[in-house]
Amino acid sequence: MRSIFAMGFLVFVHASSHAYIDAYRPETLGAVCQRANTITIVKIEKLSKEKGVIVYRKVKDLKGTCPREVFREFLSSAHEPLERERYLKWAEEGKLAVLFRHQERQAIGIGEQWTVNDGAPPKDPSELWTIGTRTEPWFLKNYCGSSEDLAKAVEELLAGKEVIVPAMLGDRDKELRKMIGRRVSFRASLKRLDFNLERDLVVEEKK
Repeated sequence: MRSIFAMGFLVFVHASSHAYIDAYRPETLGAVCQRANTITIVKIEKLSKEKGVIVYRKVKDLKGTCPREVFREFLSSAHEPLERERYLKWAEEGKLAVLFRHQERQAIGIGEQWTVNDGAPPKDPSELWTIGTRTEPWFLKNYCGSSEDLAKAVEELLAGKEVIVPAMLGDRDKELRKMIGRRVSFRASLKRLDFNLERDLVVEEKK
C-alpha cells in the first residue's frame, strides 16, 4: 500500500494549478459533455476505505475511448475531512461513477460529489493508472443527484436529447462544499452551454 500512496501523491503534486473546471465556473452539464474528449461509465471494482483508495473498471464508453480499462483513485490530503468521509460513505463495490476527460484533465462524478485531477495515464500500459484527486464543489451547479441517474442523463444528452437534471446552487465553499445549498432542477442539453439560471431553471425543490 505504500506504493499506492507514493504514486498517488506524486500524481497529485505533479498536477498543474488549473483543475478541470477552473476556467469554466460555473457551467452546465451540457458544456461539460461537449468539451470532454472522452466520457466513460465506470464502476468500483474494489476499494480500501482505510487507505482512501478506490479501483474503478470501465463499464461503457459514452464518448470517445477511455485510455485504460482500469484506474485507481487515491483520495489525497487535498480533500477536506468531511468530503473524504462523504465520498467513502458512498463508495461500495459495484457503485457507478462517470469519468469525464478533457485533454489530461479528469473529473469523476459520483452524483452528489465530484473529484478532479490533472495527469495523463502512464506510458507503460501494464502500469496501473493512479490519480490523486481533490473535490471540486463547482460541479454541483451542473449536477447533484445519484450517480446512476447521472450516467443516464449523460447518455441522453449525448444522443441529442434535452433532459431535466438536479443541481445545487450556492457559494462554492460556504454552501456547495458543505452540501447545504439550494436544490433545484435544470434543463440541460448540448445546446445549453452557458450557465443561465433564468433560462434553464425548472423548479426549486422543497427542503
